[in-house]
Amino acid sequence: MWLLFLCLAFHEILGDSYTEELRVRRLASGNLLTEFRLNITSDDIELGPRHILFPRIIAEIISTHSVAELSFHLTQGRWYSSRWGLPPQPSGSTGAMVHAWIYGNETTVDARWRTLINALNGVFCTALTSIVPELTSSPKLAFKPLGPGTDREMQLRYSAVGRETVCTENLTPWKKLLPCKQHGLVTLFNPIKLYENVYHSIGLQLYPTCEGVKCKWFLQLVMYNVVDIPVNNKKLDWSIFELFGRKASGVCNAATSSKILIEIDDKNMRLEPAPLKIINEAQTSFAVYDLQKIQSEPSFSVSALYDGLLSSTSKQSPAPISVSSVVGGTDQLSGLLVSVLRNEGAAQRVIYTHQLPWFLLIYYHTVTLTCKDLSSGQKQIPTIHKQLFAPAVTRKKPALIEWEFDLPRNSECRLQFKFEKAFLRKEKFNTKLYV
Repeated sequence: MWLLFLCLAFHEILGDSYTEELRVRRLASGNLLTEFRLNITSDDIELGPRHILFPRIIAEIISTHSVAELSFHLTQGRWYSSRWGLPPQPSGSTGAMVHAWIYGNETTVDARWRTLINALNGVFCTALTSIVPELTSSPKLAFKPLGPGTDREMQLRYSAVGRETVCTENLTPWKKLLPCKQHGLVTLFNPIKLYENVYHSIGLQLYPTCEGVKCKWFLQLVMYNVVDIPVNNKKLDWSIFELFGRKASGVCNAATSSKILIEIDDKNMRLEPAPLKIINEAQTSFAVYDLQKIQSEPSFSVSALYDGLLSSTSKQSPAPISVSSVVGGTDQLSGLLVSVLRNEGAAQRVIYTHQLPWFLLIYYHTVTLTCKDLSSGQKQIPTIHKQLFAPAVTRKKPALIEWEFDLPRNSECRLQFKFEKAFLRKEKFNTKLYV
């Protein structure tokens, strides 16, 4: 009891804060999306030797590797924008994705990036050794710092590894970064249920925030799960217990806020128990359950009941913009890569960034961008603002293509180019093509 009192007292003095939130909403396809957002804010930008809520291992990564900002995601499954809409943010591509802003010049940042990847491998039990240097690039258009401006020189490093798998060995160390391990929303992290979903992603985002002259570190841990649809019975009913195989147990005393928010859809939903209140965000209503005000119950679950059944067609529209890529060709030595950007809404200014492995030798003179109107099929000429090409270096650096252009309204644009495969050593031959 005294230890708990002292910890809470130190928490108030040092000013570290922690909030946790779970959102459940139905996607256009009928699938359910669960979003965990777990936020830890430090008391000060200068992290001392004592840490109450902010993870010590993250503080050591910041100081040891001169990290200005960090984003790291591990994803199992593919996000289908055409059926599910736009993915929640921040998020990453299938496999592993990491990018970081690191203080220093080009030479020192390369060394710090290498040691940072080794540190992430150790902390999260990943196998990202191939990132440095073969899969590392420095995009100029796609990423901007999230934190306040600084006079210090810093460089961006980015990488994505499609073949990286996600399992409980990654979930356990990720969960250990949280202040509470056995109470609150963390008790819903049931690996058996999480890894049977059609889509599962965990990640973190780290950057500084400032209010006036006072700056702090903001660490957000996120988890996204897309639950499969019960096609056999087409039932819309669900509950927290069914989604995670357990109920939320206890309350995290370190959290200043611990809530479950459920989107109220247009399918005559009834919630049991009734929510404490209803809030509106961006033309969407959410039922709010505050776990800190439901302390009388040792465990908590919510059930959503419906009168109707799941319809095979949805009235909801998918994402206005969707992107897909396909590799074509008739042999194993060459091919054609086509990326399709489909825009069913208003005109948008977009940035297309594609990192490709060094063994794909791109014919840059074949890179073309063509657009057509979805209704009439008429050819359209998009306005191209910037084109950046960073050629690959054999076994040392991937190729990088960046285009910034206007995507016309109600249009489909195709960016394509031809490539040839380089000769690979027998032991390095790639059985799958991760592009």
